[in-house]
Amino acid sequence: MHGNGWEWCQDWRHEDYQDAPTDGGAWEEDGGIHRVIRGGLWRLAAWDCRSAIRSRSYPWDRYEYIGFRVASSLIEPSTTTETPTSTPTPMLSPTPTPTDTLTPSPTVTGTPPTPTVTPVGYVSVPTGLEATGGASAVLLSWNPNPEPHLAGYNVYRDTRADGTFTGKLNTDLLPQPSYIDETASAGVLYHYKVAAVSLQGSESAKSESASASIGTIEVWMPDVRGPAGAEVVLPINVTYATGITGNGMDIKVTYDATLLTPVEVQKTVLTQEFTFLDNSSIANGQINISGISAQGATIVGEGHILDIVFDVADTATLDATGSFVFVEVKMYDATPSLLSVDYSDTAILTVSPQYILGDIDGNGVVDSADALIALQISTGERIPTDLEQQAGDVNGDGVIDSADVTLILRLSVGLPLNPTGSKISLLTREQKSLVAATQYALTIGNGWGERGESVSIPITISSMEGIAGIDLVVNFDASILSLQTVTEGTLIQSGFVLDYEVSGGSIRISLAGPQAPVSQGGTILELNFQVLGLPPDTSALLPAYLKLSGEYGENKVWKNTVEATAGSFQTTGTSGIGNSSWSLYE
Repeated sequence: MHGNGWEWCQDWRHEDYQDAPTDGGAWEEDGGIHRVIRGGLWRLAAWDCRSAIRSRSYPWDRYEYIGFRVASSLIEPSTTTETPTSTPTPMLSPTPTPTDTLTPSPTVTGTPPTPTVTPVGYVSVPTGLEATGGASAVLLSWNPNPEPHLAGYNVYRDTRADGTFTGKLNTDLLPQPSYIDETASAGVLYHYKVAAVSLQGSESAKSESASASIGTIEVWMPDVRGPAGAEVVLPINVTYATGITGNGMDIKVTYDATLLTPVEVQKTVLTQEFTFLDNSSIANGQINISGISAQGATIVGEGHILDIVFDVADTATLDATGSFVFVEVKMYDATPSLLSVDYSDTAILTVSPQYILGDIDGNGVVDSADALIALQISTGERIPTDLEQQAGDVNGDGVIDSADVTLILRLSVGLPLNPTGSKISLLTREQKSLVAATQYALTIGNGWGERGESVSIPITISSMEGIAGIDLVVNFDASILSLQTVTEGTLIQSGFVLDYEVSGGSIRISLAGPQAPVSQGGTILELNFQVLGLPPDTSALLPAYLKLSGEYGENKVWKNTVEATAGSFQTTGTSGIGNSSWSLYE
């Protein structure tokens, strides 16, 4: 009965009828994630209540206004040849009627083809898995999946590269594309794979593997550039520094004394609780640095642990080069035991005013234009060259994102890259255990609207305390919603810069400022969509990736709790299909 409720069909939804079956069978090949529903709904206009009206819904949707259409397979009747009976005559008995003659049905041979059916709640295989070993754990990260109906991820581990990977590490689904394996044993090379899981429980195939072991720390230096007569900064970076303690740290680096004179060694946000001594005032070709923490500090995070500041000689000629070489690097864990450190990396100084730290556009000046380029790189709108990557990765974590935008903005206005002091470093170990971590909760709002309408979805955060950068990926159903713009919310103060890039049903957003705002919770962003869907279309608004950064480039998840909650959109109103469009649906 048309117009009572939408009726499920066996067909998967397609954009048009090209390559549709011509035998009247269901269309189950190369489908998307929606099943077709037909027949209209009681609350729609009369013109929309007919068998030709077509809409779509997720197979797992359950609503009181979606049901089933009654159908029956058609069976061709047998062909019967019958000789009509004779016309009665005035005889004592009628002429007998001949027996019926039946034509047999054709015999069907062979095996019917098996249709290709897209699994319910299909999710793609995760990509970009990377594994990095640290002092006592392995850090895993991968690219966020693009589906809005993603529930999370499972991580699998094996000691063989060609193993079965049946050992799942996580108890609960992982909502974000990262994981820290703290159960790894020293001296064992582990291989990892990741699988995505849909809201309906369907798990994707496992990803390509990535391998790592614990107990070895990788220390590296980037190539640096600076003009004659100016300062240049050499960052000392650690790929994954978590587990390095204040029980001791010794670093010795050689440099070209004809080109450089050391000025100072700066602590970073990772080592602000350490006390360092160095020989910069008397060094001549080798700088020696030693550090400890009387409060028992343990580093958490990745990136630059020290910045060595040099003066470039006034007499240095343009494009002259010099090398940096590690002589020795010692680091300790909590036991305390000496950690294995890979310090084989070297770096090159080039005397040049172009592409100094923060100068991504290479014009010799660090300003807001460099911050905008960093935003474009952060959202994937722009792929950096080697020199742009070298200049833009200010915090030394190997990627350019909102944290680096914040640091570039600080450089452009003369603010320091590193903290000059820390109250928490003056606390005892017992006092620090009483200091509560901040809990950050980002929430994507809910919305509804009719086809053709513009709707705004707010994104709120419980607190902006200490946050100067936000990187966010939001997944949505691009067949139901079309993103128009992303705008700043009322909480974001002047001085912040925003950029975003849309690819299919994913929005990559980067937002950064030179300093954290003083405001607490509120609306930080507005997602402005145009509605494309028809009732009862729904779309999840999934925070597929979230990173909050501080004003010194630190990732807030290192020492705080960061959570993200998805929103949803519901299409309302009538079907919104005009008479001129019916040919598409009939």
